[in-house]
Amino acid sequence: MIETLLSYTPFFTISLIAQWSDRERIVRWITYGLILLLDLLLLSIGLVSIVAGQSPAFIERLSEQFPGASSLGFTGFGLIVITTALLSPIPLLRPARDTLAKLIPIDPESGIHATALSLAVLAVGLNVSQVPLIGGLRSLADLEMPFNFFSLIVSNIPIILFAFVGVGFVIRRSPEETWKRLGIGPISLKDAGFVVLLTIFILVFYYGIDWIWRIVAPENYELMSQVGEIVYGGATAAWQGILLSVVAALTEEFFFRGALQPRFGFLLTALIFTSIHVQYGISPALLEVFGAALALGWLRRRSNTTACILLHALYNMGAFLIFPLLP
Repeated sequence: MIETLLSYTPFFTISLIAQWSDRERIVRWITYGLILLLDLLLLSIGLVSIVAGQSPAFIERLSEQFPGASSLGFTGFGLIVITTALLSPIPLLRPARDTLAKLIPIDPESGIHATALSLAVLAVGLNVSQVPLIGGLRSLADLEMPFNFFSLIVSNIPIILFAFVGVGFVIRRSPEETWKRLGIGPISLKDAGFVVLLTIFILVFYYGIDWIWRIVAPENYELMSQVGEIVYGGATAAWQGILLSVVAALTEEFFFRGALQPRFGFLLTALIFTSIHVQYGISPALLEVFGAALALGWLRRRSNTTACILLHALYNMGAFLIFPLLP
């Protein structure tokens, strides 16, 4: 768990330093330099992974110490990491940002926006790189121990920290300005009722996808169910599932719909949101996530982030509490 939190340190540090990059030009170049250093590190990791993946002797020795290492896709992981490291610096180039500004509401002159775009490329690429490394649903389903409940809660902390740092809490914005920028505010009873109806729609959509999935690919569906037990099996009691649903809704909506969407736009934010769930494999579950992301993004436009938090928490709780009772 500590190792996972520490892995966010380079990204958090760059995000924090970048908050002064629009005021001081030297800080902008320092920020860009740190991103390039991180890219060089990733290039090295990618190259080493490719070499390791092409060495049967290395895989054999590694398998002696870590059973199951032979199923890890080092070559695929390395190729994706290298591609990510090469794409990440592109948003740092002014012509690239001028082009993107025609598509999404960014300021092409802002070093903060340039940094955010570059880090977004890194986040998406590194999440996608987990697919070949993990080795698919079978490898995940073969894990013997579920993630414990405390780890599931703590894993959400970096997400909400990035939301506050990214919008310049205290540094560039007062607490009141931060809440406004993140879209946090009251919602009307009409909006609350609409959220309940939208929750029902999403749960029906989820169940429909699952029903088709079970019929078309029952073995694959069973594997994904086992992965769900591994990932969320630590939340055994109803109150744990409810608390985890609320925490995930708060952290993810603060970051994605609160911090990202006003700058990255509706569709790009939905795609990034979907990408953070891709490490569990390419499956119909991604269609469920993308559908929810579109609904949340649309609700953010129609109402505010508070409404998105409520919707996210309700459909999470509904899936946790109701789906096990359905045929």
